[in-house]
Amino acid sequence: MISSLQVSMRFGNKLSYISMKNMELTRLLI
Repeated sequence: MISSLQVSMRFGNKLSYISMKNMELTRLLI
């Protein structure tokens, strides 16, 4: 059984990864 904490941690990691990629993309565009 997957605990809600693990799910939230995975979700947070995905969000931070996406935001990091977005920052890199915007830096390249500017």
